[in-house]
Amino acid sequence: MQELGGFVLLARMRSFVSLLSPGWSLAARYGLAIVSVAIALGIALLLGGYAFSLLLSAIAVAVWYGGAGPGLMAILLSMLSVDYFFRPLHPNQTAPPNTQYFVVFVLFAAVMSWLSASRRRADQMLRQARSELEAKVLQRTADLRETTAEAVAAQQRFRDLVNSVEGIVWEADAETFAFSFVSAQAERILGYPPEHWLREPKFWKDHLYPDDRDWAVQFCLHTTAQKQNHDFEYRMIAADGRVVWIRDLITVVVEKERATRLRGVMVDVTERKRAEDALRRSEAYLAEAQRLTHTGSWVYKAAGGGHYWSEENFRIWEFDPKQGAPDLEMVVQRIHAKDRDRVAEHWGTMVRARTDFEDEFRIGLSDGTVKHIHVIGHPVFSASGELIELVGTHVDITERKRAEQERERLRQVEADLAHVNRVSMMGELTASLAHEIRQPIAAAITSADACLRWLTRNPPDLERARLAVARIKEDGTRAADVISHLRPFYKKGSPPEREVVDINQVIQEMIVLLHNEMTRYSVSVRPELEEEIPKVMADRVQLQQVFMNLMLNAIEAMKDTGGGLTIKSQLNQDGQLLVSVTDTGVGLPDENADRIFDAFYTTKPQGSGMGLAITRSIVESHGGRLWASANDGSGTTFNFTLRTETGAHA
Repeated sequence: MQELGGFVLLARMRSFVSLLSPGWSLAARYGLAIVSVAIALGIALLLGGYAFSLLLSAIAVAVWYGGAGPGLMAILLSMLSVDYFFRPLHPNQTAPPNTQYFVVFVLFAAVMSWLSASRRRADQMLRQARSELEAKVLQRTADLRETTAEAVAAQQRFRDLVNSVEGIVWEADAETFAFSFVSAQAERILGYPPEHWLREPKFWKDHLYPDDRDWAVQFCLHTTAQKQNHDFEYRMIAADGRVVWIRDLITVVVEKERATRLRGVMVDVTERKRAEDALRRSEAYLAEAQRLTHTGSWVYKAAGGGHYWSEENFRIWEFDPKQGAPDLEMVVQRIHAKDRDRVAEHWGTMVRARTDFEDEFRIGLSDGTVKHIHVIGHPVFSASGELIELVGTHVDITERKRAEQERERLRQVEADLAHVNRVSMMGELTASLAHEIRQPIAAAITSADACLRWLTRNPPDLERARLAVARIKEDGTRAADVISHLRPFYKKGSPPEREVVDINQVIQEMIVLLHNEMTRYSVSVRPELEEEIPKVMADRVQLQQVFMNLMLNAIEAMKDTGGGLTIKSQLNQDGQLLVSVTDTGVGLPDENADRIFDAFYTTKPQGSGMGLAITRSIVESHGGRLWASANDGSGTTFNFTLRTETGAHA
């Protein structure tokens, strides 16, 4: 029992040492060897034997927990201790023959030491391997955790990236078009949450615009079957009923020679479509406006190439649009030979002066047709002063030129008619005019006879002769004035000459000129002329013709009964000069009163029907208006307005 207790004590020591041994210093390990042997010896002395077994255990503990060096020390100490037990207790006692046991002990201790050391090394290697394995597991775990975090972060970045795309990122089956992925932008663009897209196998087909459904599905099926990436535009119906234009950019995923999936991005192009529609409408309106106004636009680049001509410009110049915009040399060659050098020089001067240019010229077409062109150009320069391009318009003014020529022809015809009218009136006034001229001439002759008599007296009566000569001069001047007033009425071909005219003075002149005619038909005249009225800018001869026509019409209306002729001048409420010529004659005709101003319409047996038409034309050419009205009693009033000199400048 004592032996068993000793071994138990040694085992507990071993367990205790095993708890404390990790991380011991070198001194502690060698101390362990000494302590182990000492404990074994103490137990052996206490038990009175068993030193062999106890020392072997001590060696094992020292080797196991201390290592080879402490184990070797334990062997040496154990050998010395065994030697003690083999010695006799008394000097005269003979030692037993235990040498073989000592040798066996030493060998056994060496083997145990080797085995313990090997086991220790194996245990240390195992612990080291375990520690390394645990470290690697921890590192792997940390790496996996980091990789997982990075994967989660990458997935979140991918999700954020996909959702930040201004379009619906999607993936779908290549045959059924059933969606397997749809980005969150789907709800923003079309109003349907992604779950609806994923839950409904026919979502795409069912939400296509009805007019686009058949062709869009067929197009996608056909191009997918061809394994071709494609993009196209179609309309979809949003959740709120809006029609949304979509541009779909699709990639076909091919696996084992078979299209399996489709991936794409749907982009909302509704605003772009609206802008394109607006641009097309604007271009159509512009083209129509150019067609209606015969205006073509053009751009010429200074560097050459990239020239632009509008459709109407091709039509005006009769160049082929399929051949593109002609170069400047071709344009210049089409300009009329008589205008070519002048136009080229003018354009060059304007470009060098960096100013806009405007010109008119003719162009000759292949069939001999000549067109008149009005050009406006604008040079565009860079910040450094280099010419970038010329932009401008060509206006076909051929019709305008023809209209101007026709208007000039009509003006000449009207002038000729007016001249005929004046000559005709002079013919009607022949008797009165002859009297107006004959009277001062006869008076001058009488005065000349008297002057001769005064001069033939002895002595000559010079004073009376001087008075007679003065009367001759006065009568001659009066006759000359009548002739000078008549001369413009016979003059032909001179263009109208506007000048500042006193309307009251013209009225007085016409009263004097027609005095004998009015006396002939017992017509009295009463001028009611407002003083200090503004003057008018007008052609004097034409105004005289207006008054002569109106006054002769009034005299004609009263020639059978006589009557009164009233001429008024005043300012109306609009600041215009208002003139009225009123007679007490037969009045306006009951029928066709509104036709009295029509050309060639007359109620007179010998009338030409041009007097009032010409009169109205003259008044309107001066910015006025002529009209007639019946009087309350008898007769007619002709009124016309003229812009005063002040109003003309306003």
